[in-house]
Amino acid sequence: MKKQLPAPRIYRTATWIKIVVLGAALLSPAAALSLWFKDEHTLLSLGGFGLALLALLGALDAFTTRVPLSEESIEIVANFRTRGFQRAAFSSVSWAKGCPISLHLVDGGKVELPGGLHGPEMQNTLRAWLARGFNKVPEGKT
Repeated sequence: MKKQLPAPRIYRTATWIKIVVLGAALLSPAAALSLWFKDEHTLLSLGGFGLALLALLGALDAFTTRVPLSEESIEIVANFRTRGFQRAAFSSVSWAKGCPISLHLVDGGKVELPGGLHGPEMQNTLRAWLARGFNKVPEGKT
């Protein structure tokens, strides 16, 4: 019988970030419309529509950003693109307060995780994943 692989763990943007970005996406168009009708089509009201468009794109990105982590690969979905890597492509993980988590490639480059996914918990998860993968039974144990 074929062994079934575990489902990938999916990490997403923090909920508080989604709420803040969604609030900006809802308030920016309202402010732009208010300026448009009050100030009679000034440069400020046109800039408000540009800000509203950027806020809507930011909200869409915050809600679609995710990092599925399977036993042998990681996929980074952010900024409207998808990048996939095998576990063997990475040598280490680093993180510092205020900085995104970086996965260091064997060839010397690095890949940064999206900004909403950070902290020592995520770093430790990735370190354990790099060391041996997850959901594996250690050797000698049943």
